Amino acid sequence: MTWFTGAEVAQLLIAALCGGAVGLQRQAAQKPAGFRTHLLVALGCCAFAQIGILTGDTRIAANVLTGIGFIGAGAIFRSGLTAHGLTTAASIWSTAAVGVAIAQGSPQSLTIGISVTILTVIVLSISDVAIDRYFASKTLVSITYDDQARAGIANVLAGDGERYILEGDYKVSAVGAGHVTEATYRVQMRRGINVRTMAERLASAPGVHSVSVTEPTSST
Repeated sequence: MTWFTGAEVAQLLIAALCGGAVGLQRQAAQKPAGFRTHLLVALGCCAFAQIGILTGDTRIAANVLTGIGFIGAGAIFRSGLTAHGLTTAASIWSTAAVGVAIAQGSPQSLTIGISVTILTVIVLSISDVAIDRYFASKTLVSITYDDQARAGIANVLAGDGERYILEGDYKVSAVGAGHVTEATYRVQMRRGINVRTMAERLASAPGVHSVSVTEPTSST
């Protein structure tokens, strides 16, 4: 019978520490998956990879990465026309890679695991600041539209790389066999994007009844 050695236990501890480091950043940012989730993902992936190495079955580690997709999907939710939690899902995926890498036991794989942890924490910490600097202005866009316009509105708002979230009230009224929706979106726009042009594209989308756009304000 082959028992775990001190090296395997050390790998589990290192994986837990690395996953916990990423999880602390996510928890500090008040994201849906935090310290315990990321720690357990790294720990579990490391353990599964170790079992695969001990049994000679490389499919175990491969199947673990498939299963991580289901955990990541649980961190994603929709709000209006936008999806939230994609970055947290990606951080869970990266944390799984850290666990698998550390389980390989070589100095190179250990370096990879720790390096991925450090880079992941850095990217998660500075990404919001970098995006805010990249997007130069913010504006409120109020739109009245019917059911057929949803996809068109999303395509217009996201077409030039704008970030947008639902702001304020979301009102839906029944009209005949369909619905008319009144919604206001806060849009962060890149430098060089013309507000008037965006409003005209929105107004020309099928199913849009009216568009009202405020003057953009500078990002801080």
